[in-house]
Amino acid sequence: MVKAAEKSVKFVLLVEDDLFLASLIKADLEKTGIIVQHAGDYDEAKEILKVKKPALVLLDVVFPDKGFGLMRFSREKYGSLPFIVISNLQKESDVKACKDLGACDYLLKSQISIDHLIDKIKALI
Repeated sequence: MVKAAEKSVKFVLLVEDDLFLASLIKADLEKTGIIVQHAGDYDEAKEILKVKKPALVLLDVVFPDKGFGLMRFSREKYGSLPFIVISNLQKESDVKACKDLGACDYLLKSQISIDHLIDKIKALI
């Protein structure tokens, strides 16, 4: 029998190639009771998405074509799946492309604190 507390645990897929940033985000999210699975690249993330549906994907879009492709893949596989994009890319076309693919938010890494990011994640899940 599944306990009530186990049912409420949320799983977040973190797609980030910066291992230091990924470890900070993962550690802080796990302190709040959220399970985090880290993928260091888009191919690894796609493999995870093939078998697990996260409550949210936190996606670094350093390589837009692959990041956008991951968003398209997840939409085809699961329909609606919340994404928060974190990036250093500031081009309006990148922001628009992410929003058009259903991203809930697009955040610049240089302008956001870990605490603010975690608040946004918790608000969505």
